[in-house]
Amino acid sequence: MERVIESAAMQAFQQRMGSAEAQQVYGRRSEVAEFPHRWWKGVWKWRQFSVRGLARAAQEALWIAIT
Repeated sequence: MERVIESAAMQAFQQRMGSAEAQQVYGRRSEVAEFPHRWWKGVWKWRQFSVRGLARAAQEALWIAIT
């Protein structure tokens, strides 16, 4: 059996997410962030970047987001 020891950053995140306020804010994520992602993947069939390199991929993602 393997035991996982979380980093300090992950432990802090888990502690923050344990509060009711954080759960409420995180619950809005589906309506704010998930819908555009689903739209890009489902309607526009955008599954992967068509360019190489971080700068070009960021530019492509920006164009998708603006559109």
